[in-house]
Amino acid sequence: MCVCLVIICLFVHCLNNRAYVTNKVGKRQNIHKSIGDKSYSMVIPYGYTPIFKEEFYEEGGFHVFSFPHGAYIIVFHGALMEFQQDSYDYEYIRLENDVRKEFGNNEVVFWRKDVHKDFKVYYDNVQKKEKVIYDAILDSFYADDSPIQIKIE
Repeated sequence: MCVCLVIICLFVHCLNNRAYVTNKVGKRQNIHKSIGDKSYSMVIPYGYTPIFKEEFYEEGGFHVFSFPHGAYIIVFHGALMEFQQDSYDYEYIRLENDVRKEFGNNEVVFWRKDVHKDFKVYYDNVQKKEKVIYDAILDSFYADDSPIQIKIE
């Protein structure tokens, strides 16, 4: 009897975790933006409506997508500018499709930096339970002139 109860509880727990990820990643909104003469796209799940801010300077510009729970994404195109995340010590690096991806954490929050041909894309201040969502957002990023377009299904 106890074994059956434990198995049922474990099954319900796994179902709840799976539903959590499916609900958060299931519906999406496509974001298409430009910085100077370069444009990009990425996919953000519904329910993650960011506050959008853009800044331009002589050599380029950047977009900041701030989310209500404190996490943010930066998309940068240009030269002669460095962000706080550029000085972080990464835990590991992964190279995928000519994109250098750096991963790390600052005690309880996670960060990531992706270096594309024409863009740098960052997320920071991401809680562990939200990391899969922000990884999917950065994985969906592509410059419109990129030969490979990554889509979340």
